Amino acid sequence: MVKRDFALAFLVLLFWAFLGFSQVEATGFPLQQAAGEKVHTVVKGDTLWKLAAQYLGDPSLWKLIWEANPELTEPNRLVVGQKLVIPSPPKPPAPPEEKIVPPEKPEEVITPPAKKVVAPTPPRITRPPVALEPVANQTDMYCAEIVLPERGGHKMLIAGAEEAGTVGLAEGDIVYLNQGSAYGLRPGDQLAVLRDERSIIHPETGENMGVAVSQRGVVQVLVTETDSAIARVISSCDVIELNDWLRPFVQIPVPLSAKIPPPEKFVPIAEGDTIGYIVSVKDDMVNFSEGNIVNIDLGKEDGVAPGDIYYIFRGATEEQNIATILGQMVVLMVEEKTATGKVIYSLQELEVGDLVMKRQ
Repeated sequence: MVKRDFALAFLVLLFWAFLGFSQVEATGFPLQQAAGEKVHTVVKGDTLWKLAAQYLGDPSLWKLIWEANPELTEPNRLVVGQKLVIPSPPKPPAPPEEKIVPPEKPEEVITPPAKKVVAPTPPRITRPPVALEPVANQTDMYCAEIVLPERGGHKMLIAGAEEAGTVGLAEGDIVYLNQGSAYGLRPGDQLAVLRDERSIIHPETGENMGVAVSQRGVVQVLVTETDSAIARVISSCDVIELNDWLRPFVQIPVPLSAKIPPPEKFVPIAEGDTIGYIVSVKDDMVNFSEGNIVNIDLGKEDGVAPGDIYYIFRGATEEQNIATILGQMVVLMVEEKTATGKVIYSLQELEVGDLVMKRQ
């Protein structure tokens, strides 16, 4: 009888020991699974980002899974067959308590004494306000090609993508940045994506004006580490690629203007008028016309401001100093030495090297 009881107790201990060891992963760490938590077995292609989206409903909560599994020294290295504890999703905040406000006592209505009847003052005749309209759209502003003074030397770049081997990135894609919190990045920051395209040589003087830079889109930072960050592409003008560079995104208001009449055919050039040149056109077109985005060699230091209207012409008679107008443009944004504008009127095809003069 004693032997049978001893054998039965030994079998029970052996059963419980088997259950304890079955909860130990290949790494040697026991799974600390709390009530309400799940266990996921890693399969090929799993990432903490994807598991957070699958179980927690929000990919940006991937750090909760990492913290629940202390054996994970590197969050981007998951072993097929590895078991992970999936914590419960965070509870939504409790709704604020409704305060019961007692009804206000009605105010006493005091009847004012009767006033003397005074003849009304005749209304003033005023002119209706001038209607202002935007001179461009968001695409014109945030997808324009701009001219900056220097090429290269950019410190913040797109270093990788969630899907390895991706050729082009667009809206919705996840990207990795080579800078993080040590560079000042924080979750929620928005960054403009840019690319150096080509050097700009002044068509008249031969001076190096800088580099044409295309605006490719905008990314928003989701998660930061010390020297890296994860971001999502929230808008794209064109294909985004690895090594495109970034700078803080700045909202630029679209200039407003009253209806702009077409220019006169001939306009006198007064003494003191500042004359500039069209030095580049988006996509390096040979000829262009109404609707195209251009850059001129006048900027803040020349008094140029968004919303300014400029004539476009190709020459002037020396005797009368008269410009033969070919079109006009409106300034969208301004750098120190250059400005970006949109051609809003053209009588014929325009070219890089055409002259510009502010419309008074």
